[in-house]
Amino acid sequence: MDYEEIFNMSYWRVFGTAVGENPFAETMYGQFLGHPEIAAKFAQSNPSKPMEMLRLSVTLAASYYFHRKPEHLLAKFAVMHSRSRLGIEPHLYRHWLDSVLQAVKTHDPACDENVLEAWRRILTPAIEFMQSKYDT
Repeated sequence: MDYEEIFNMSYWRVFGTAVGENPFAETMYGQFLGHPEIAAKFAQSNPSKPMEMLRLSVTLAASYYFHRKPEHLLAKFAVMHSRSRLGIEPHLYRHWLDSVLQAVKTHDPACDENVLEAWRRILTPAIEFMQSKYDT
């Protein structure tokens, strides 16, 4: 099974080429902030900023998988999310992934178990990278 191709096709179905507001990002944002620990972390932030960052986070995570190394911005985010900065605990990344998968289910008309598995496989290495930098 070519999970990379499945992911790429799904990615374009949910994000398309539109710039600005995106129903996928809005669903992901709503799911993500539905978790009490995450909502508390974002309570003081500008509501538009986290939504932009969530969309960017998916793109950076996919880039990490395809390039096998962190882009400068992902490495910067890892430091920013570490214990000494924002304190985003490693277990919270599971909720990020769950939010992404729920948005895929909602917005990809071709979503099935293979599509969800493709998203998991592509995004998990970046999650593991972010978690590994928590204590830096």
